[in-house]
Amino acid sequence: MQPEPQPSPVQQQITINNDLKKIISDGDFREGIAWHKRTFQTGECILEGGAEGRSLFLIESGHARVMVTLKIERRVRPGICDLHAGDLFGELNLFEQSPRSASVIAVSDVQLLEIDGKHLSQYLNQHPEVGYPLLKRLFQLMVSRLNTANRRIEYLLGWGLEAHNIK
Repeated sequence: MQPEPQPSPVQQQITINNDLKKIISDGDFREGIAWHKRTFQTGECILEGGAEGRSLFLIESGHARVMVTLKIERRVRPGICDLHAGDLFGELNLFEQSPRSASVIAVSDVQLLEIDGKHLSQYLNQHPEVGYPLLKRLFQLMVSRLNTANRRIEYLLGWGLEAHNIK
């Protein structure tokens, strides 16, 4: 038996977005309680690294940047990646409240959906026919992002070793 072909990260994201929009349109998943539409102005902090939270965010329009703070000789805030319409973030904290691993800043005006993790979890438990496929796709997306992060770490490690002439 051959393994199931894996969808590309873009295909995964599109499918997850469609799943989330179906959930949001369900009358059992109420706006103002389970999810909120939010707007951020250019330069505004959408999410602060280290803050506690359980929300998943889906960008409807605009451009945001994921930032981390490096504490070296001076504080540096490099951008890890840019996010655009259709991109998700916050999935690492979706089912367990813990400190956020990075900040997200609006590079342009941003409109997004903030989905409460507690309410989403309850909904998925009540609707396993929706829950299982969505969680599987989220898991695939996270694995894809982890693989990308691993490649970046390998590149940076190789660059650092070469820059310092370490063999």
